[in-house]
Amino acid sequence: MIIGGLATMPSRRATAPTAIASILPNVDRLYLYLDQWDEVPSFAIHKKIEVIWQPEAPSIGANGKLLGLLESDAADYYLCFDDDLKYPRYFASALLAQLKCFKKPTVIGIHGSRLHRLPKLTSYREDRQVFHCSKANMFPKCLDVVATNGCAFRVRDLSFDVRQWSAINRVDLSMALEAETQGVTPMLACKPSRFVHILAEVQADSIYSALLKNDTEQTNLANQLLRLRRERSSQAMISRT
Repeated sequence: MIIGGLATMPSRRATAPTAIASILPNVDRLYLYLDQWDEVPSFAIHKKIEVIWQPEAPSIGANGKLLGLLESDAADYYLCFDDDLKYPRYFASALLAQLKCFKKPTVIGIHGSRLHRLPKLTSYREDRQVFHCSKANMFPKCLDVVATNGCAFRVRDLSFDVRQWSAINRVDLSMALEAETQGVTPMLACKPSRFVHILAEVQADSIYSALLKNDTEQTNLANQLLRLRRERSSQAMISRT
């Protein structure tokens, strides 16, 4: 089964219906986390949509797009989406066809980054190379961080309880840490330019706008990821000797 995960908030009221309409042909079920909504919006009512609306509970922000993992089976595929992108009808089939080509556990996405191999990053914003979702990519590329605005993985390869994460709205880096811990390789998918259509970007309340103002938390998580990778590499070298 192909499972989708999406989180949306009231300020995305203009783009979320279009994003969701484009997502539904790609999935068998969509877990939709309603963040800070006073009521369930009409666009959330669909036979494929499993609404997660917890108005009395503390918000977990964009992390909520991964709550569907708690209800997924090991044989399922899980795809993450954003509420300000429009996806092609063949989005899932394109990503899953590529995912199945890798023998090792892999998470594959349309956007991501490579961290500069410095002893220690001073800025997550500056010390990385970003591969944007709107740009073409002819060959698969290894990444350090796959963005959750459009990615896919097997549940049997990568599974966790997002409610245990201490960081809110640090979804990409938090999932990168999970992937590294579980031995899952992050990859950039092959895709044409404008594979997805951007409905809006750099909104005032977006995670990226917040990153531009202060990237301290992201930098700490990125350095944690690099330390974990170095430790795993050292352990692998020792085991081979």
